[in-house]
Amino acid sequence: MPEELTPSPDATEEETPVTASAGPMAQIVSQMTRKPAKAAPAKPREAPDGDKPAGRELYDELMDDRPRKMTPEQAHYESAPEGQVQRCANCFHFYTRPLDNHHVCELVRPANDENIKPEWYCHFWNDGKSDELPLLKESAPAKKD
Repeated sequence: MPEELTPSPDATEEETPVTASAGPMAQIVSQMTRKPAKAAPAKPREAPDGDKPAGRELYDELMDDRPRKMTPEQAHYESAPEGQVQRCANCFHFYTRPLDNHHVCELVRPANDENIKPEWYCHFWNDGKSDELPLLKESAPAKKD
C-alpha cells in the first residue's frame, strides 16, 4: 500500500485521509463510506416564560395571531401576461409547502387559504436580490436609515 494511504496505527476510519494520488474512485468510495457526524440531541422548545414546554394553549394562541396579509385585490394579484418573467413561481415571497405542495405567499392570502398560482403575479413581485418592486405602479416612500 502506498505510504500516504497507510493509516497510522492509532487512526480511525474517519481520520484516514485519501489523497488525490489514490485516484478518483478511491476518493468517491472514501466519501461514501464516511460515517455521518452525530447530531446533538434536540432540546424541547420552551414556552415564552421558559418554565415548561409549550402546549396546545400556546399553539392556538400563535395560530390565532397569524400575520396579517394583503388581499389579492390589494396586491393586484392576477394572471401574468404570456412570457412575463415576473411571476409568483420565481418571486422571493413565494413558498411551496413540501408536505402537500400547497403554494403560499408571505404577502398575499387568497380567500379560504387557496393556493397561490405559480403562473400569476402581483405588483409586489421581488427577485430577492434587492428591495426594489419593479411592478409596483406607485413609488414607494424612501427608506430612512
